[in-house]
Amino acid sequence: MQPPYKLSITHNNNGVKEVLKIAIGKKIKAERLKKNISRAELSRLTGIPLRTLEDWEAGKYEPTNFLGIVKLIEILNIKSNNI
Repeated sequence: MQPPYKLSITHNNNGVKEVLKIAIGKKIKAERLKKNISRAELSRLTGIPLRTLEDWEAGKYEPTNFLGIVKLIEILNIKSNNI
């Protein structure tokens, strides 16, 4: 039996999903700039491909690489509930 609630964003909420992708990308970019780290340096430190970071910051894709996200949170010192 499935719970009566959903914990993830469904395809029915495309507008919400788009807003979240953009918000997450802006947060990543703002924190990176606050720390004065280039995308290339962040890519090197996290192992996340440069193009992927660019796409995340532009809100084209949502971050899905769990290990990369963990490294990103640690390096940028982002509280995980603030993403």
